[in-house]
Amino acid sequence: MEDRVLTLDEVLARIDAVSTEDVQKVAQRLFAQEKLNLAVVGPYETAQEAQFKGLLTL
Repeated sequence: MEDRVLTLDEVLARIDAVSTEDVQKVAQRLFAQEKLNLAVVGPYETAQEAQFKGLLTL
């Protein structure tokens, strides 16, 4: 946290400092297979369950 408001140049410099590797590390944590969830609301056929489970596979 900052004790002051950052200037536009400071914000842009911080954004530019983010590397591809930084983004990949965060994506791997956020989109981990064991963290995927799905909520289905409404009627559906039992046969569709396999299709839904397929949506949760990376």
